[in-house]
Amino acid sequence: MNYLIRIIFIFLSFFFFVLFSYGQKNMQPGYIVILKNDTVRGFIDYRNWEKNPDKIEFSHPNKDRTTTYTPQDIKSFEVGNEIYESGIVTMDNSPFKTEELSEEVKYNYITDTVFLQNLVKGDKSLYLFMDLNGKENFFTGNGSNFELLIYKRYLKRDDLGYLDLAEDKRFIGQLTLYLSDCRNLQSKLPDVKYEKKYLVDLFLFYYKCSKKTIASQNKAISKPYELGAFAGLSLIKFRYYDGPAYLKNVDYPLSKNFSAGLFFNLIFPRHFGRLSLCNELQYSSFKTESSYTDAYIDADTKIGLHYLQMNNMLRLKYPVKNISCFINAGSSVGIGFTETNYKKQVSSFQTSPESIGKALDKLNKAYMGVCVGIGVKLKKYSFETRYQSGFKKPDDLNGASHPYSKTNSVFFLLRYQF
Repeated sequence: MNYLIRIIFIFLSFFFFVLFSYGQKNMQPGYIVILKNDTVRGFIDYRNWEKNPDKIEFSHPNKDRTTTYTPQDIKSFEVGNEIYESGIVTMDNSPFKTEELSEEVKYNYITDTVFLQNLVKGDKSLYLFMDLNGKENFFTGNGSNFELLIYKRYLKRDDLGYLDLAEDKRFIGQLTLYLSDCRNLQSKLPDVKYEKKYLVDLFLFYYKCSKKTIASQNKAISKPYELGAFAGLSLIKFRYYDGPAYLKNVDYPLSKNFSAGLFFNLIFPRHFGRLSLCNELQYSSFKTESSYTDAYIDADTKIGLHYLQMNNMLRLKYPVKNISCFINAGSSVGIGFTETNYKKQVSSFQTSPESIGKALDKLNKAYMGVCVGIGVKLKKYSFETRYQSGFKKPDDLNGASHPYSKTNSVFFLLRYQF
C-alpha cells in the first residue's frame, strides 16, 4: 500500500505547488469599462469582496502582467456576476456601532471617489458602499449622479430618563419620492429596514409593479448546490489484524474494482464557492483471495463485499483561471451486501483431510472510515484522487473469536456535474 500513499503525496504536492505558484490571486474572467467608454475584456483578481474594493488588478488575455485600476481610472468593471461603478459620492462616516452611539443626531459627511456595488440597475437603481469599518451606505441614482439614502441610529432618553435606541429614517421619505410611480409600493415602505436584503426586495417589487425592465441585478451568490454523478477505479487493500493464522498471517493482494455514485454538494455563501459540504452516495466493492500453509494445514480463503456508503466531506476549492484545484476531507459510513466468504482447507490429519465452507461464521457488514481527496475541475468535469482508510465491525468466528480487519483504499474518480 506504500506506493498508493506515494500517489496521494504527489497529488498533494502538486495541489499546494499550484496554490503557491499563483500566490493568492484569483484571476476570473471579467471586463472593465475605461473612461472612453470602451469595454476591455480580460481577467480580474476577484475577492468576492464583502467591503467595496478601492482598487482592482486586471490582466489582458495572454498576458501575465497585471494593471492596477482605481475608481479614478475606469468607469466600471464586472467580475463574478458583480458589477461595480465608479462614482463621486457624499456619504456618512459617523459612528454606527451601538457602543459608539451618542444622543446627538449628527452626520459626518465626506466626499470620495469610490467603486459602488450595483445591486439593482435600471430606470431606478440601487447601489451599496461598505467602508473598511463595515458601515453600509446605500445610494439611488443613474449615470454619474448618486444620492445617499439617509439613515442613522442614535440614543434617545425615554420619559423615565433611560437611554434607548432610536432611528433617523429619512431614507423612507426619499424612496417614497423616488419610487412614486408604483402606488402599491407605498404600503411596504414603513416596514423597510436599512439593510441590503430589504432594499433589494423593495426594488424588485417596484420593477414587478411598474412592469419596467431591470438592466442588471447582482447575482454574486453562486448556485447554492451542485448535483452530479461520478465513476472510476478503486484499489482496495484488505487485511486481518487478528484471528486464526490463515486470516491474519496472509497478504491479501490488491483488489481492483469499479466504483460509482451520485453527489450533492452544498455550497457555502460567498467566498466564490470555495467552501462546500460534499455529500455522496457511493458504490464500491472488493474481492480478494490468498493461501496459507504451515506444518498442519493448507488453507485457501476468499473474502469480499459490495458496499453502499455515505460520504460527507468538507471541500476547499481554489480557482486558477479556468480550472479549480480542490481538496476535501471527511468521514464515510456504509453497509455491505452480497458477500464472498469462502475457505478450503486441507489438513495433514487423515481424519479430516479436506473441508470446504465459510472462512468466518459471520461476515459483519457495517463500515466506518475517514477519507481525504484532491483533484481538479474544468467546467462541469472534475477528476479526483482519494485515499480512504476504514474498518468494519469485527467478524464472528467459532462463536468466540472476533477477527478485526481494516481496508486502505485509493479511488480515481471522474465526475460530471448536471
